[in-house]
This record gives sequence, structure tokens and C-alpha cells, in this order.
Amino acid sequence: MKNFCFIFVCLVVTLAVATCFANPRRVGVGVSGGGMLLRGADDTPEDGFEENAKLGPGTSFILRKSLSDHWSLGLNVAYGWNYDNGDNGNSGYRTNLIPVDFNAIYTLLPDATASPYFTGGFGVVHWDANYRPEGLDLEDERDPAFGVGAGLEVFLTEVIALDLGGKFRYMLTDDKDLIGMNFHNPELTASNDKYLWYFGLGLTWYPGKCKDDDNDGICNRKDDCPDTPLGCIVDERGCEVDSDGDGVCDGLDKCPDTPMGAIVDKRGCPKDSDGDGVYDGIDKCPDTPKGCRVDEFGCPMDSDGDGVCDGIDKCPDTPKGVEVDEVGCPALPDLSEIEGITFRFDKSNVIPTPNEILDRAVELLGAYPNVKVEIHGHTDSVGSEEYNMKLGLQRADSVKQYLADHGVNVENMVTKSFGETKPIATNDTKEGRKLNRRIHFVIAE
Repeated sequence: MKNFCFIFVCLVVTLAVATCFANPRRVGVGVSGGGMLLRGADDTPEDGFEENAKLGPGTSFILRKSLSDHWSLGLNVAYGWNYDNGDNGNSGYRTNLIPVDFNAIYTLLPDATASPYFTGGFGVVHWDANYRPEGLDLEDERDPAFGVGAGLEVFLTEVIALDLGGKFRYMLTDDKDLIGMNFHNPELTASNDKYLWYFGLGLTWYPGKCKDDDNDGICNRKDDCPDTPLGCIVDERGCEVDSDGDGVCDGLDKCPDTPMGAIVDKRGCPKDSDGDGVYDGIDKCPDTPKGCRVDEFGCPMDSDGDGVCDGIDKCPDTPKGVEVDEVGCPALPDLSEIEGITFRFDKSNVIPTPNEILDRAVELLGAYPNVKVEIHGHTDSVGSEEYNMKLGLQRADSVKQYLADHGVNVENMVTKSFGETKPIATNDTKEGRKLNRRIHFVIAE
């Protein structure tokens, strides 16, 4: 009954300590069953004191509390007995044993499925020797004891481990059997029961969640990627899932459907440095001017081949080879190329025909279909001013008709007459008057 009460008190203390250990690190509660054996250091069979102790049953309860990845504290309470049935002429006995000790536990591979461990600690062994021969009565004793042990934990689940272990305790006193105090000759003693061995197989329960350093929902023991960033979705091995292969894991990826090859920011969204709608990494022309229409590779399209991309080109149908301005429209033609059209005195018809200068005008104005020109007709000073105004307009109309007949858009040409009002040479000489009978082209406003 006393033994039962002692064990009960020890278990109550164990549960109380477990309550005190309630913090983020794991607590383990285990039980095992096996055998206990008292052995000594100096068996003396020549004096009739040969060790005959039998292996007795034993059970052990342990409470473990993790302090770090490798280190834990343990409270161990065991119960068992050792005996000799007296078959070899020795007096029979049975010694009940209740070891209680605190241990430091070092776990070699804390995240492995099979994890070896080592223990070392101190405590007390409560014992009482009963079934003694008549006349020999030993009182209950409590002996200080030091112990070391080793074992192997094999995790069957994340919270249940199979525990195979052994422990050796060295006690400081003797007299737990009849070898140390022989009732036939009390003067002869032997210290042969200071060593207490225990071997057991049991289960340890680790209530609560398993250890998961990166908080990805996969226990360290099964996590092949133990440094997963917080918030990532992981597979059954604890490794990041990255559905679009952009290097940002699902769960953190704000743009989970990024095209393959696109460069992304830290949120997993594609970058588009030039804003053309084709992502960096896919964009073969990463410096496209803003506003350009591009192809699937991010390169500007230029339908008329004038060097100004579609989208910016205000004149998308510019003839090939025409020089254009910054918005893709033909630059203003150099009309000085088509100066030199003169007329005979008091005549308005174009000569010669075909006319080399006007043919060049046809070519030049055809290259700038959006440019409108004014055709100015001029005269010399012979004749009245009113007559010369009419003659100048006739000359301008004659040139306009020539150009129209050769393909120049009529709507792009306006005729005006300045008569004799804008001479470029003296009217006092024949040569001067000939120069004044001319056509002049200007860009229409």
C-alpha cells in the first residue's frame, strides 16, 4: 500500500510539473515496461555470497520538456522489484524499487524519424526488502543515486513515438538483499547491490502540434524545405508551390498566372519597364517609346516603314522613302528644287512640254501627299496692272493643270496672282523682265 501511495504521489507531481511546462516548446509524456536488475561489484562465491538476483519486472513513467532543439529536461518515476527465490541455498527475498530522478536529455537528431538520445541525472531510489527470513527485518530506505542512459525514439506518428531505452543507476548504499547482510554471519558483508539496471520498451506521447519551425503546416520531421517563407503554400514535402514558375511562391504571389519567362517583382507581378504591355523577360525591345503599338515580342510596329512607330505616327501611310518628322508625317518639301518656271512675253502656256522642272514638282509633291502648296503667278511690268494680275493667275492655273494632269491632287494646290507687284529683277532690261515672268511655289498655311 505504501508503494502504491508513493507512486501515486510521484505521478501527481509529474502532472503538476507538466502544467508548469506549458509554453511553446513540446512536452512529452511516456510509459514503458521492461525489467529491473540489482547487481554488485564484488561477488564472493568462495565465501558463499554468489550473486543470485533474478531479473524482475519494471515499469517507468517519464515527463519530458524541451528546452531547445537538442536539449530537454526529464522527470522519471519507475517501479519494479528484484528477487531471489532461494533455489541455490541462499535465503529468498524480494526488494521493491521506486527510482525517482531528474535528467538532462540530449537528442542527437531532433527532426529525424528515428532519433537516438542520451540521458544523465540524479535522484533517489526508494526501496523496501520484504520476504526476509525470520529475525531479519530491514527498514525502508531511500538511497541517493546517479544515473545515465541511452535510447532510441522512433516516431510512429507526429505525436506518438516508440521508445526503446536503458538506464543505469549507481546507488550509494547496500543492504537491498541478503548478500550484503548475511544472517548466518552478520560480520561478513559485500557491496553487491549498488548497481540498478533498467531496460524497457514503451510509448511517448507529445500532445499538441508537432514542431514546425517555418510554420508551413508540415512538421520538421517531414519537411524537406525547412526555411519556407511564412505564407507560402507548400506541397506534402513542405516545399514551396510556384504554379507559374516565377520564383514567388503561391500564397505570396499576387499575380499567380504570370507568363513563363516574365521578370516579376517581390509580389510576383510582372514588370513592364517600357509600359508597352509586353512583360520584361519576354520583351525583346525593352526600351519601346511610350505610346507605340508593339508585336507579341514587345517590338514597335511601323506599318509604313518611316521609322516612326504605329501609335505615335500621325501619318501612317507615308510613302516609302519620304523623310518624316517626329510624329511620322512627311517633312516639308524643299520647294527650291522646283523654281525656274518662266514664260514667254504675254503668254501663259507651259513650255517646253514635257517640262523637266514641273515633272520634278510632280515627283516631289507626290511624295508629300498631305502637303498643300500655293502656286503664285508673276509678270513683268509691261501692260496695265489689272491686265498683269489676270495674266499672272492664268500662268498659275496653267501650271496647276499640268501638275493635275500628271497625278498631283488638285485639292492640294491653290493658285494666286501677284502680277507685277513682286519683281525679282529689274524690268528695264529684257533679261530682267524674263526673270519676272515666273512661277513661285510656297507651302500653304
